[in-house]
Amino acid sequence: MLEMVVGFVLRRVVGPPEGRRRAARATPARRRPRAAAKTGRRPAPQAAAPAPASPPGRPRGALVGLMLGSLLVGAVLMFFFEHWYTRLPAVLLLFTFVASGVFVITGSGMLDEQE
Repeated sequence: MLEMVVGFVLRRVVGPPEGRRRAARATPARRRPRAAAKTGRRPAPQAAAPAPASPPGRPRGALVGLMLGSLLVGAVLMFFFEHWYTRLPAVLLLFTFVASGVFVITGSGMLDEQE
């Protein structure tokens, strides 16, 4: 039961990658107009509008939530419980905090401004 709850929470927090969501929304179903189908001519290709970029220095919401959640739960498990079976997830959660923090900083464009 606990694994199922953790799976639902992680699925909600992490979700699918942004690229998949954006690609699914940006790709409309392509259909030929009926007039062009009868004449045999193809319509002129339309230029795809570029997806709006997030402003530099703005971290992603789901990754920030994962980072802060893993810090909070990992710190509670590490400092308030002394058994090995609570220390192991605490160390893993604190490692998740560090790794997701690196991805938040590098993926937000904060490092692009420093040249």
